[in-house]
Amino acid sequence: MFNLEKHIKHIKKIKPNEQGFNYDPSRWEDLKSEWKSSIREFENMLVTRKIVINSFKEHFENKCDYFKPYLLTMIWGYANAGYGNYRVKTQMRNPEQIKKAFDKLKSGNLEEAFEELISIKGLGISFASKLLYFGGRARIKEYPLIFDRRVAGALVKLYVPKSIEGIFEISPSSKFEEYQNYISFLHTLAKKNHVEAEQIEQFLYEQKF
Repeated sequence: MFNLEKHIKHIKKIKPNEQGFNYDPSRWEDLKSEWKSSIREFENMLVTRKIVINSFKEHFENKCDYFKPYLLTMIWGYANAGYGNYRVKTQMRNPEQIKKAFDKLKSGNLEEAFEELISIKGLGISFASKLLYFGGRARIKEYPLIFDRRVAGALVKLYVPKSIEGIFEISPSSKFEEYQNYISFLHTLAKKNHVEAEQIEQFLYEQKF
C-alpha cells in the first residue's frame, strides 16, 4: 500500500463539495426542452459536487425526476468539453436504463446499478462511476468513487518508478469486481489517514504530487 504521509496535509485541505464547473446553456442547447427546464435554475452557475449530490437526494425522495441528477452529473463531468451534448443524446436513447440504474442505487444494489449503467451505449466507466459516486454519496455509507483515466493513471504513477511510468497506457477496468476493489482500497486508505475517500480521489485526479 502506498504511503500518503507526505501528501496528507494537502489532501486534508481538499474540499470536494466545492469542486464545480460552470453550466453554460449555450453548450447544451440541443437538449430536449423538458430536460433543460429541469435544470434551468443552474444556468450560468457553478455546478458543484454538493449540488449534484443534493439533486440525487431530491430524486430519491421523489421530489424530482431522474434526468435532473443525470444531467447535472453530465454537466459537472463534461465541464467545458464541447461533445457532452452529443454524448448525452446518445445515452438518453434508452432513458429507462438510467432510471432503472438509479432505482437500483436507491435500494443500495450497487452491482446491479453498475451493470445497468455500463451497458448503456456511450456511457463508459468514467461517467458510469460519476453517476454512481454522486448517487451513492447521497445514499451509501461506503460510497462509490469516480474512476477515470486520470485517477487510474495517478495510482500507477504512485506505484511504479518514474523512469518506467511512461511505458504504460492506463485505462480503468470496467469490471464491477475491480471497481469494487478500487472503492474498498480508497476507503481503507482514507480510514487509515483520517480523511474522506473522495478527498483522495480528487487528489489523484489533480495529480499534484
